[in-house]
Amino acid sequence: SVDIAFDSGPLSMAVDTPMSPGITTIQSEVVLDLDEQFEKAQAKRDEVQGVDKGSMVLTAAEGSNFDLFENLTISFYSDENNMTTVATLNPVEKGQNTLEIPLSDLAEIGPYFEENKFLIVLDAQIMEPDTLPFELNAQISGTLKPTKK
Repeated sequence: SVDIAFDSGPLSMAVDTPMSPGITTIQSEVVLDLDEQFEKAQAKRDEVQGVDKGSMVLTAAEGSNFDLFENLTISFYSDENNMTTVATLNPVEKGQNTLEIPLSDLAEIGPYFEENKFLIVLDAQIMEPDTLPFELNAQISGTLKPTKK
């Protein structure tokens, strides 16, 4: 296989307020324009064997942190692929403005990168009610392992 590095850039996500205790779901679309990289690497876009060193960085808007979140589950979902859990953070460390979360090697996420877009779904366990708007950025990066043409 060949290696193709990818980085989604910051993806803006906003939480509907008011937030109530329980599970809050936040989602954002990831659009990956990687056709040129696949072409250059002479790799098959429809045969991504896996993702190496995949990680997601979540950054809370300036002046806020993730203290409201007790735990967090991150899943990918697309038109072609069922929802797959790619990472879990339990507990979410207090006082953090940024969370760096490795994507599970066990989750078969290669097929999501065979498509031009998919959804990131964050399920956050909220502890306390809150009425303040909460915004965050998500950024995914790693190395794709596609099959050579």
